[in-house]
Amino acid sequence: MSTRRLVSQFGTFVIIGGTATCIHAAIVVASVERLGISPVAANVVAFLAANIVSYIANGRITFRKKGSWTIYLRFISVSLLTLAVVTGISAVCEAWDISYLISLALILLVVPPISFMMIKTFAFR
Repeated sequence: MSTRRLVSQFGTFVIIGGTATCIHAAIVVASVERLGISPVAANVVAFLAANIVSYIANGRITFRKKGSWTIYLRFISVSLLTLAVVTGISAVCEAWDISYLISLALILLVVPPISFMMIKTFAFR
């Protein structure tokens, strides 16, 4: 695969990830503010909805693969591993009294490329 194609795929992946993040946020706010659901429950529902949107969009647009339950199980496995990495970075920074903004910057710089490569090579292989 050419470098140009890889960069294009990563760009599409980032746009879809941003869209999924907006969907997640909208579901949380609507669930908490309008439906009175607890923030924890709202985030679980929002995570699952955003994950499904991300899976479908990345499958069709980024990687051009036909979906299946097997691929989705690999995709959500990577998503949960990514969530663990995000939580780990955040926890370490908090324990070391590092600003949450630096933690966020680290997460935004480190996680998307790692997540992209894992999803590309494992989920949509």
